[in-house]
Amino acid sequence: MRKRWVWYLLTPLMPAALIAVVGVVLALAGLVFFNFPGVDVVGALIYGLLLLLGFVIAIEALLLLLAMFLMPPALSVEGSDGFDAIARSFNYILFRPWQLGAYLFASIVYLAVVYVLVGTVASLSINATGYFVDIGVVRDADQTEAATWIMARWFELVTAIVVAIMFSTFCCLQTQVYVLMRRAADGTPMDQCEGGQAVDLWADKPAGLPVDHAEPVEVAQADPSKAEG
Repeated sequence: MRKRWVWYLLTPLMPAALIAVVGVVLALAGLVFFNFPGVDVVGALIYGLLLLLGFVIAIEALLLLLAMFLMPPALSVEGSDGFDAIARSFNYILFRPWQLGAYLFASIVYLAVVYVLVGTVASLSINATGYFVDIGVVRDADQTEAATWIMARWFELVTAIVVAIMFSTFCCLQTQVYVLMRRAADGTPMDQCEGGQAVDLWADKPAGLPVDHAEPVEVAQADPSKAEG
């Protein structure tokens, strides 16, 4: 990832840059053709071409919005540049939208379940800690501001841990969806990724474990002369 950190930043910006360039062309067309009497007739005649440029902006914006989450795993799994990541992401969205939608729906459900579980554990941890700590408090006195401030920071740390777990789960789901789409569209095995190392969580388990080749054991043969004696 460190070798391609530039691509992680530039890949989503390249379609956005194309949208910006086409938008500038449309703005220049408006400046030239629709600010002077008589020339606006020419602008009206070529407005169909301007609509085509607007169509390019609309399609590019929708593809970028839908494919943005596929670009980082494409860079990681394929080990390629941003152009390949964009091409693969757009291809999966255009030609397998229903399958991608099913994977996204399953991912959202999974993410919601994880959030409920993690949030429940975090909430129970805070409540259980506060309940049993209060049992041991015997004096009636308000906490100092310093103690209150420090405890608030601990609660914020628990919240940050929950956010980190959800972000990690989201990134893992991104990669899983991309790998599933790649297998469905290109027929690429799920364990084939950049680096040439198989991933045990994705690869199919072999039916039987390979038997280690043991070194040949020399068998002592009886001496015929001693046998006759």
